[in-house]
This record gives sequence, C-alpha cells and structure tokens, in this order.
Amino acid sequence: MSEYRLTWLQGRSTPVVTKVGAQRRKTAGGKVVASRLATEQEKKDIRAGRWVRSRPPGQPNKQSSIRPQLTKDARPKTLYVYRPVINGAPIIRHYKAQGITGLLDASDLHVTVAYSRQPLDWMKVSATWQEKVEIPTGGPRTHEMLGTDSDALVLLVSPFDLKWRHDQILEAGASWDWPDYQPHITIAYDRNIDMTDLDVYQGKITLGPEVFEELDPDWRAEVTNG
Repeated sequence: MSEYRLTWLQGRSTPVVTKVGAQRRKTAGGKVVASRLATEQEKKDIRAGRWVRSRPPGQPNKQSSIRPQLTKDARPKTLYVYRPVINGAPIIRHYKAQGITGLLDASDLHVTVAYSRQPLDWMKVSATWQEKVEIPTGGPRTHEMLGTDSDALVLLVSPFDLKWRHDQILEAGASWDWPDYQPHITIAYDRNIDMTDLDVYQGKITLGPEVFEELDPDWRAEVTNG
C-alpha cells in the first residue's frame, strides 16, 4: 500500500497530501509548521477522495463550540460532469492539417467524467482536490468512431485520475449507461472520416476544473464547429 505524508503550512488548517517516494514538488502557500506520515484511517480517506483534516503533531484536540446545523438532503437531479480542455487549439490544428472535416470548436473540447440519468443528491459527491488534470505528452492514445450513428471521431486517453473519479461519483449514486468508462475527447462529427492513416495527437492535454450540470437532452444542437 502507498504511504502518504501530511504537511501543514502556516495559515492553513488542511494539510497538503503527498505520496511518499513520488517526485517532490515545490509546496506553495507558506512556511511548513509540521509534517508526519498518514495513519491507516487517513490513508483510507485519501484513497477515497475525502479531505484529510487531522491535527498536526502536538496540537490538542479542542472540542468545537459550534453546534452542527441539521440540514435536509439536496433535491436529487440528473448529473453531467465534465472537464473542459484548456489547450484545445493545437489539438484542432493537428486534425485540421490532416484534412478532417466537421471539427468541433476548440472551446467545445472536453472529457466527460459522469453522465447520470438517475437523479442523485449532488452533495453526496465528494469534492475533488484537483483543479486541473494534466495528461502528459505521449502514452496510450488511439482513435475510435463512436456515437449512435458512429459519426463521432474521438481521441481515447487513459488518465487514471479520471477513471478513479468516475467510480467515486458512481459510488455516490450516479448511473452510467455503458458497460465501461473510457475517457475520450470528441474531435469531430463526420461519419465519412477515414482513420486509416490518421495521426494521433501526442501533445500534452490540460483539463480544467470539473463542471457540474443537469443533463441537457438537446446538447448536440449546442455543439459548434470550428
């Protein structure tokens, strides 16, 4: 099992979580005031995507004087979660240079994380700590033609973070209409695309923050072409 280290910065109550043995990144936000390894329960919380709010070493356990307020569950709603592609322009240029038609506008590129026709309480879905997801250059990528009419050219990618997040949302009560979850970016809509000699885009892909919306049955009409 992976070990995690909790680091508290001056002025912050929630620790920064890092995996032991991973490449260390510069920690921004203040002076380090305490650091220790995560307990077994804390490691379970980290792997489940829950915020870790443990006390730093030597800090007493003070009882809160604030009484919890009883609240009702939020109204169940259908749920569509996606992350927009921030650097979509070079992706579109890559496929336009190969003569692909029906290309989407760069601002419409995204990766779907969840698509639940089953209404659920959105507040049951834990918040993600990742503002952005970076898909590094290279790695396993390929093309497929998806969609009801097999008219959608998509770029399949395989970031583990998205698959893990998808499963987490399912555990909160979301539904999924397909047997498996395969992260992908829809590039164009044209059933006549020939993928035989189509070069896969291999550059870095940056995904922005998660967007939560209710399902839109007319979403296809809102897609714009570049």
